[in-house]
Amino acid sequence: MVQANVRQASNTYRQGWELRDVECVETKDMNRGTLCVVRQDTGETVRTRKLSQSEMQGSLLDDAA
Repeated sequence: MVQANVRQASNTYRQGWELRDVECVETKDMNRGTLCVVRQDTGETVRTRKLSQSEMQGSLLDDAA
């Protein structure tokens, strides 16, 4: 068990990076017509894309909230 942990830590150190799950939030900017994916831990915008036509239309339920 300890040997496996040491091996994993060694590989991470050698590679210089490590995959981790990061919590993100999607935010819609209806004025610009974009959706942004933002990391919760750093506030960094990871990805931005245009909203589809159906996403732009929204619904009456979205407005009521």
